[in-house]
Amino acid sequence: MVEELRDRVAFLERSLERRSVEAERYQQIVAGLTQTNNQFATRLRELEAPERPQRPEDAPEGAEPRSNTEATNAAQERPSSDEEPPRRRSWWREFFGF
Repeated sequence: MVEELRDRVAFLERSLERRSVEAERYQQIVAGLTQTNNQFATRLRELEAPERPQRPEDAPEGAEPRSNTEATNAAQERPSSDEEPPRRRSWWREFFGF
C-alpha cells in the first residue's frame, strides 16, 4: 500500500511539473500577444491621424498650384468658420461595420 501511495505521489508531482511548464508557456504566449496588440494599436493610431486638406497659403514653397477644379472642390469641402468639419470614418471601421 505504501508503494502504491508513493507511485501516486510521483505521478501527481510529474503532472504538477507539466502543468507548471504549460502555464509558463501560456504566459509567454499571452505576453507576446499583448505586445503585438499594443504595436497594432499604435500603428492604427498613426494610420488614423486626421488629414487636413492643404490650403494654397499653407502649401510649401515651390509646390505646384492646384487646378481650378481641385481648388473648387477643396473650397466646397471646407466648412465655414462656424461649422465643424465632418469626421471621416476610418477605413477599418467602414470595412468591419463599426
